[in-house]
Amino acid sequence: MGNTSAAKEWLSCALKDIEEAELLDKNDFYTDKIGFSLQQGCEKCLKAVLAFKNQKITKVHDLVELLAQVDTVLSFDEYVETMTRLNGFYISSRYPMPIIFSPSREQTKLYILKTQELYTTISNLCS
Repeated sequence: MGNTSAAKEWLSCALKDIEEAELLDKNDFYTDKIGFSLQQGCEKCLKAVLAFKNQKITKVHDLVELLAQVDTVLSFDEYVETMTRLNGFYISSRYPMPIIFSPSREQTKLYILKTQELYTTISNLCS
């Protein structure tokens, strides 16, 4: 049996990040800031799987690396493109540097949907 309580703690934090992204999007906020919130939400969702499986959670922020760690539970191919895109927001939205990728509103909405899907899938898995 998995560690449901630890997974729920991670998912609770993830949900706050996802809801923040939704709120920012609703108010037409900067898409790179929305991307950062989504990146954080996805990171916590993926770490919830590790917690559920009682695996060590390292200080890794790379979503593709985390996705590979939970590949036995989630389809790597289904999420890798979104995780790769969201990875770019971890640093770029926090420090003054040229913005390499600022998604359109339409792209942002797709990232929100994919993140919500990831959250729902992992919530169901860990309950």
